[in-house]
Amino acid sequence: MSMFLFLTGAEYWTASANPQARWLAVGSAALVAAVWIAALLVRRGRMAQEPVLLLGGGPLGPKVCEEIRARRDQRFRVIGVVAERPVEGPPSAAPRWMGTPGDLRGIVERTKPQRIVLTMGDRRGRIPEAVLLELRFRGVIVEDGAEFFERVSGKLAIEALRPSALILSGGFRNVQLTDRGGVWRALGRAVEAVVAATALLLLAPLFAVIAVGTKLDSRGPVFFVQARVGRGGRPFGLVKFRTMREATGACSEWVCDNEERVTRLG
Repeated sequence: MSMFLFLTGAEYWTASANPQARWLAVGSAALVAAVWIAALLVRRGRMAQEPVLLLGGGPLGPKVCEEIRARRDQRFRVIGVVAERPVEGPPSAAPRWMGTPGDLRGIVERTKPQRIVLTMGDRRGRIPEAVLLELRFRGVIVEDGAEFFERVSGKLAIEALRPSALILSGGFRNVQLTDRGGVWRALGRAVEAVVAATALLLLAPLFAVIAVGTKLDSRGPVFFVQARVGRGGRPFGLVKFRTMREATGACSEWVCDNEERVTRLG
C-alpha cells in the first residue's frame, strides 16, 4: 500500500505536462485507498469473523470463549454453547446458552456456525455422533476443544487433556544421539553437564540477586520444586524460583486463576 502511494505520487508530479495523467493518478490512489480501508473494516468487523458454536458444558468452554474474546485479530466469534444446562462462569467468559444437545440440529439451522468445538468434560455416550457426522458432510468443521484452544492461544488446556490424546500424540520419541551405542550417549551427556555447569557459574551472581529479591518480596521459600517426568518415565524435581505466594488450599493450574498470588518480583 505504501509503495503504491509513493509510485502514484511520483507519477502525479512527473505528469505535470498532462493534466489527464495527473487526475488518473489521483483517482487510482483514492480507489486503492478506499478498497484497502473497506477490507480492513470488514476484517475487523463481524463479517470476517468465523462463527463458532461450543458443544458441551465442561470447564474448557469458558476458557475458549475468554481466549477468543481477548484476541486482537477477532478471527472467531462465539455464538454460544449447547449443553444440558447454562455454563457457569464470569460474565466476560460465560458463553450464551443456546439449548441442549438434543436440539443441536435446530440450533445449527438457526445460528449457521462454521465451526463446532467440542468442550464436553465427559464424552462417553453424550456426543450426538449422527448429527455431527451429518454436519460434517454439510461443510461444518467439528474440532476437539483442547486442540482448538491450543491452536488459538498457543497454550495447552491441561485440565481438558485426555489420556487418548497423549497416547496418540506424535511428540513422543525415543531420542538417541546415534545408533553406535552407549559411548556416544555418555559423551553427549558429558557435554551437556559441562555446558550446564558453565552456565550455572556464569549466572550465579544473577541467581543470587533473584534469590534475595524473592525472599524480601514475600514470605515463603526461595525455590519451588515441581514433580516432572523424565527419561524412561522416571520422576524428578524441577527447581524453579518461586513467583507466587504459597497457596492456602487447592488451586487451579490456569495462570489467570492465580493472578492474585503472583508476587511483584514474579
